[in-house]
Amino acid sequence: MTISATASADSRSFTLVEMLLVVAIIALAAARSFGLIPEALLAPIATAATLLTVISMAALGLGVDVRTVAKAGGPVTAAVVLSLVTLGAVALAAIFSVGL
Repeated sequence: MTISATASADSRSFTLVEMLLVVAIIALAAARSFGLIPEALLAPIATAATLLTVISMAALGLGVDVRTVAKAGGPVTAAVVLSLVTLGAVALAAIFSVGL
């Protein structure tokens, strides 16, 4: 089942799973905001969220074809390298600022 959302000449169909995911995220955010999630579950949920974030970031990185980036040319390759170096520097600054 797909639900079509057309905002312009460019159309995008959202699947039922995508729509349910959005609803679930909003419902969980509301549950947390209203204090409906027990305090004892917050630490394990935070750990699971961190783990899932790391896995998703790794999946995104593994999905990058380095040859395609290299074929795109020097400016694109330079932008990718610069963004990765910047991201690493910001991450290191954050780690050192909290004393890890």
